[in-house]
Amino acid sequence: MIIHYSDNAICPGEPLESSNAHIPGLDGLRGLAVALVFLSHAQLGVPGRFGPFGVTIFFFLSGFLITTLLQREFDKFGSISVSDFYKRRFLRIVPPMLITISIVSAISLLRGMTSPSAQAYFIQAFSFTNYYIIFRHYSHGIPNMQPMWSLSVEEHFYFVYPFVFALMYRKANVKALTLVLGIAAIAVASFRCWEVWQLRPYWHDAVAERTIYKVLDIATHTRIDSIIYGCLFALLANPVRGSRFTKKLNSIPNAIIGMILLVAGISAHYIQESIGYVLLGAAFIPLFTVLILQSRTGWLRFFESPVMLFMGSISYTFYLIHVFVLMSIGSAIHSHVLCAAVSFALSIAYSTAMLWLVERPIAVRRRLITHG
Repeated sequence: MIIHYSDNAICPGEPLESSNAHIPGLDGLRGLAVALVFLSHAQLGVPGRFGPFGVTIFFFLSGFLITTLLQREFDKFGSISVSDFYKRRFLRIVPPMLITISIVSAISLLRGMTSPSAQAYFIQAFSFTNYYIIFRHYSHGIPNMQPMWSLSVEEHFYFVYPFVFALMYRKANVKALTLVLGIAAIAVASFRCWEVWQLRPYWHDAVAERTIYKVLDIATHTRIDSIIYGCLFALLANPVRGSRFTKKLNSIPNAIIGMILLVAGISAHYIQESIGYVLLGAAFIPLFTVLILQSRTGWLRFFESPVMLFMGSISYTFYLIHVFVLMSIGSAIHSHVLCAAVSFALSIAYSTAMLWLVERPIAVRRRLITHG
């Protein structure tokens, strides 16, 4: 079909792949996000809210980068290749995921763990991990591959978004697309707030709270607004494209406001689960602007350091494997600090091997998929 899209979707470890594609600071930010998720799961005293916060960074970043790529594609060709989008998305996401699932499953079988059903493999491999966790409980799934829930949220969104963008985007007028995305974000946030309010009798029941907020944290219909905020940022105030709002957003007062909103967004479960993700979306707009435009100045150079760039480059497979490694090592090492250190090193080693043996070779092939 002649609806076209140019480049592949973004997941935790994915760089932009076009001329002048590198956007300063964002690879390092991806590395920071995956580190926050790891620290949250490693039980080192880091607040549990930092895990969802790290994932929210991924979601916002994904929406922003995908929309920026779509805009570049439309600028260059005047159309969007949806078929190319899905070809590249498949090559980027699926091979590392299937290899990781296979390795995890094989090790789990060797350790005598219960083998998941064929249904579980099918559901998780085809991006329904989040709802599988909600309706079946994860003990029935692939051992310790829970992080795949966030990939499910992204895939559900990108099943639809490229088509909507291709049909509605016009370079000179983004009002229609912005309106549709805005309504969708308001609907999701409103539903989440309503759910939190309806469940107020259980706010102080620890067991019920964990169950309730697991649903609110991982369901597609309660989390995709974080991706949408990134899309709206790219459409209305994109610093990469020189938006008229960029100069105003790139200021210390706005960065301070962003930090205040960020702290408010992660301050408590009840806030995070209701309006918290909205506050984070608003916070990221000035903070991302400052990071992108000033990442080579002052302390923001940290995000362009070799260590952070490396963490960003391996963050996809690191994110996929880290819970399995933490749980496996934790069964043998009972010190949280030592377990975290060993697990971090092993996750780095696995992700680095995947980067060089799988992801980079496949990336060469992905670049051969041209617009058309």
